[in-house]
Amino acid sequence: MTQSKDQQVKAVVIGMALGVLAQGVGAVTSNKMALGFAFNHAWRRWPEARFFPSIKGHDPGNLFWIGLGKSERRVGACAAWDSGRWSAPYITLDDWTVEEALDLHADTDVTADDWIVLGRLFVEYFKPEEVQRSILQARGSAAIELSGGHKFGGLHSRTLAIVQRHQHLADGQLNTPWMSEAMSSVSVPYPKRGDTR
Repeated sequence: MTQSKDQQVKAVVIGMALGVLAQGVGAVTSNKMALGFAFNHAWRRWPEARFFPSIKGHDPGNLFWIGLGKSERRVGACAAWDSGRWSAPYITLDDWTVEEALDLHADTDVTADDWIVLGRLFVEYFKPEEVQRSILQARGSAAIELSGGHKFGGLHSRTLAIVQRHQHLADGQLNTPWMSEAMSSVSVPYPKRGDTR
């Protein structure tokens, strides 16, 4: 079934939000020109753009900009953008990780990895001062996930969840300075070794 132009824009806005989050980015500038140029840069280099034939022309970034404006009001989207001084992607589903939302949004034409590539192409265009990297991004064996509705450190987040990857940290100790610093302001029980919650 062919998607309408609005459905295509919605899919790309959601996919871009997830792809940006997968880069460990909490927000990008909300400057319309910078957003448009970054989107155009990514769109021209992304092979899967062919699956969205309605997003074309000399300035597809303008369609993306319009889609960002509608993003927070959309029903049934697994990700959206909070706009203000910064455009901050977030997951709308309680307690979902970026990976889970990417898997939900992916289909046979555009995979989760494809959306991650689009996010990388988008983020790489911005100047460093136009990007807010998440202070809590995946590193080593543990990851902190920011997604959806509350503010945490200036970033939009509904859920702060600790997700362990591949190995447990010894006796629940915070073994890296970045994690110790980040967790010092958060009251979340850290799982002990062997705890598979």
